Amino acid sequence: MVGEEVSFLVQQMRLLEGQSGMLSSAPKAWSIYKSRITPEAIKLHLDVLEAHDTIKHSAPRTKLWRIGEQMRLNPKAMTRSGDSPNEQTAKHITMGQTVSEMVRKGQGLVANACEGVFPRY
Repeated sequence: MVGEEVSFLVQQMRLLEGQSGMLSSAPKAWSIYKSRITPEAIKLHLDVLEAHDTIKHSAPRTKLWRIGEQMRLNPKAMTRSGDSPNEQTAKHITMGQTVSEMVRKGQGLVANACEGVFPRY
């Protein structure tokens, strides 16, 4: 069933590209353009969700910022050896927020896909 839906969406995208390029020529493709979620973003969010679930299952006390640093999700929030304790704390908070947002969006992608709405956070 999922394969049929993907095939249909691919067909709609080809129809869109082959004609005038107007969304009106492929109305079923509207949800893809409306959501503006790239395949790379989908993969990143699902990778973060998978890493989060795996790490939280094996080591439940792991902090979110550690997951973010391992995956290098937010370069500006990476701690450096010369950072003061206050800077480290601020960066840990920022990285934890980044991971939390990505996990929440990954969970939303999965939940909406289960309901047949894809792609949507």
